[in-house]
Amino acid sequence: MGSRDDDAFCRRSRRLCHSKWPANHGWSTILTGRSVQPMTQLASLITRAQQAMAAFDSVDHLMQLPQERDLESAPLHRPALSPSVQFVDVHYAYEGQPFKALSSINLTIKAGERVGIIGPTGSGKSTLAQLICRFYTPDQGSVLIGGTDIRQIDPIDLRPQMSYLTQDAPLMSGSVSENIRLGKPSLSDEEVLDAASIAGIKRQLDAHPEGFDLQVGEQGRKLSGGQKQAIAIARAIAGNAKLVLLDEPSNALDGQAEQALIDSLKRYLTDKTLILMTHRSQLLALVDRLVVLREGQIIMDGPKDHVLSRLSQTNQQRS
Repeated sequence: MGSRDDDAFCRRSRRLCHSKWPANHGWSTILTGRSVQPMTQLASLITRAQQAMAAFDSVDHLMQLPQERDLESAPLHRPALSPSVQFVDVHYAYEGQPFKALSSINLTIKAGERVGIIGPTGSGKSTLAQLICRFYTPDQGSVLIGGTDIRQIDPIDLRPQMSYLTQDAPLMSGSVSENIRLGKPSLSDEEVLDAASIAGIKRQLDAHPEGFDLQVGEQGRKLSGGQKQAIAIARAIAGNAKLVLLDEPSNALDGQAEQALIDSLKRYLTDKTLILMTHRSQLLALVDRLVVLREGQIIMDGPKDHVLSRLSQTNQQRS
């Protein structure tokens, strides 16, 4: 009895498999979708896991960084420093490098001065700015702001009193407004608008349907190079810091945008100290004094016209 039932079941199964009924009723589509769906979900989970691991590595690296100051020390509270800068016999070498990035640097910049730092690539221009911000500590000598050694000042007090634009200022995934406010969450809407106007990006945003809510994408991938540069400038100058450090602020701007930026910065810098690191001659319109670096040492320092004349004479003698 059982054998006949089994034979009948097998015959019905074969007829069902050879018929067109499952396909005609969409079974193949349903079965295919259900079989593929777990693979799609698995691929999505793998991507999320990779993103989570990358984020964990970044946070772990951050947590492993050394403390900027001894937790047992009592740093000075200086919420209103004079925007003057002084280097006193400063020497600095990057870890693992056999040569010094800066050597025997003695430099005084008074409050309200506009100073250009020029020199070939690798001469120490960016290192100079990073020492002022206390991202690095001199191996020898001192950096003073407002007459106070910055090693004695709490970084929480020190850095908000500076506007610092790096050469490779990255943008984060989010809106234009969020990127300008990055690190300065208390900025008012008016301060954000003013910074965007000076940087030359406000008019473009006003013409866009999303305005300052425009999403920039990871690392600013949805924007052009000039737009990313302008937003980075706006982020750096937003607020009212009296000490402004700009490292190659126009390296992604065309000639017209660069000239507009120069005109805006001239007005913005009226009551501020400017330290400008650049190799572009057009930007020297912003400064009155030039410091020339070569191989980590100051080789010239003086009024802009005088230094440019000396450089021209030196180049003529070499040619």
